Amino acid sequence: MLGWAHTAAGDDRAAVSAWRAAVLTEPRLVPAYLAAINGYLRLGEPALALLVARAGITALPDSPELRDALARLERREPA
Repeated sequence: MLGWAHTAAGDDRAAVSAWRAAVLTEPRLVPAYLAAINGYLRLGEPALALLVARAGITALPDSPELRDALARLERREPA
């Protein structure tokens, strides 16, 4: 919840930190991975978003949401 509170306050860096801490505490928390991915994209950090997506897939390989996010990010990667 802290991540979303930081986002509402306009502090995406603090929000991403909160979501990263959340997935370290609870690695099966898909919404926190997705929120961190979106936060990094808002911060203009697609490479970090990709790292989070890959970490999410490692923790939850059957998550359709994370697979979709990873696929979208991989399509954005430069060739």
